[in-house]
Amino acid sequence: MPSVVDKVKKELKEKEILREYNFRMPRLVNKRIHSETIERYLKSKAVMYKGKNVLIEYTDTLVSQKDEACKFILRFSWIVNKTASELVEMGDANKEELETLLQDFERWLVEIYDNPTSMAREYLKVSMGKQMSKFVKGFLKANDIELKRSLFHRIWNYSTTTEGSGYCPTKEEIKTFWNHANSRLKLIIQFLTNVPVRRETLLDLKWSDIDLSEVNPIIVIPASRLKGKGRGKYEKNVFASVVSENLKKELIKRKEEEKERFKRLGLTWSEDIHIFLSSDDTPLPDGKFKVNTLSYETLGNEFTKLQKDTGIPISCQSFRYYAETNLQNTFGTTDHPFLCLIGSHKLPSIHGVYGKPHKNKEKLREFYKKVEQHLDLFLETKKKEDLAKTKFLQAMAQGKKPEEALSEALSEYKQFLMQDFSMMEDVLRSEIAKSEKEYKKRYEE
Repeated sequence: MPSVVDKVKKELKEKEILREYNFRMPRLVNKRIHSETIERYLKSKAVMYKGKNVLIEYTDTLVSQKDEACKFILRFSWIVNKTASELVEMGDANKEELETLLQDFERWLVEIYDNPTSMAREYLKVSMGKQMSKFVKGFLKANDIELKRSLFHRIWNYSTTTEGSGYCPTKEEIKTFWNHANSRLKLIIQFLTNVPVRRETLLDLKWSDIDLSEVNPIIVIPASRLKGKGRGKYEKNVFASVVSENLKKELIKRKEEEKERFKRLGLTWSEDIHIFLSSDDTPLPDGKFKVNTLSYETLGNEFTKLQKDTGIPISCQSFRYYAETNLQNTFGTTDHPFLCLIGSHKLPSIHGVYGKPHKNKEKLREFYKKVEQHLDLFLETKKKEDLAKTKFLQAMAQGKKPEEALSEALSEYKQFLMQDFSMMEDVLRSEIAKSEKEYKKRYEE
């Protein structure tokens, strides 16, 4: 005889699935919203209620992310087909009706995330759903509408591990990712491994930023061009990284290919052209052609496709985690000047700011040699034993005593062992996280 609990659960589940929601997922919900759009929105009747601007009423309570809040509330309005003023009016007149609407939205969103085949997941990712829910609840609270504490907790507690949030890949995983990519994306993956900039900064890079005639070129990006959305973007911040020999060869090859492409299309070549361009040639009404810069959305979509093909949740941000993890393991600190430069983080002291370490190219190249094996995707490193032996012979050749040379060689060997130990710890912790997730899925859900 079937359990009463199972019967009721089944009935409730069927009732929940069969229920129809009057929500729609516009395709532009995940597109970038320009500042002009927000400006028009803030000046429209859609945000006015009883003579006050309900959206500015909310943003006045925020210290940062004011524009982001407006964008997410606008997206929410598109989905539920209610303006910001109508939401406040509904909460003012009938709070129960508003809570029902928000609960339906939460249920609808969770159903989308629980369905791996849902196309809507492509337009509104879990991280976006969480942000949207946070801003909407804050917006209503700022307009004196207190809601149930439990509202949106199902969305906030939803796991985002499948999207690669905070994922730090291994070099072998990056190579696997690279093997499945097309030629353009192959260069981007190799570039990000060596030069771990944010996605926006990557797409802003021009050929004039790299002097490929140098033996080991150095890319330097000032604070005014860093696109970090506030995080890691401080006054006098700088990004600086040495370009490996293998990456330099690929960049020279790509530059020649792009020059040929521009010549074929009858376009004028310039060093101010972006490094990463769209593969499509856009025809113009006058019969000429235009080559566009690779878009933020297109690059994101290509990474998403690779994630599905490989099962490895690597995003553009993952390369920054990879680089910083390996640099920290190598230098044994989080405030090393090279670590701050390659992460475009604030330098650890005023001496670092005024010393301008990014201008000391020889010192940068010296630091880079210590981590080249990690940042150059195709550098085949020598065995630890050979490196320790070389260190011993170098010390002896410098006239040092055998015991002193032995101590330096063992110190070199120990450094590599500690790196291996740290990496193995990361691998095992990753396995722990996977097993815990599997346990919850099997026994708790």
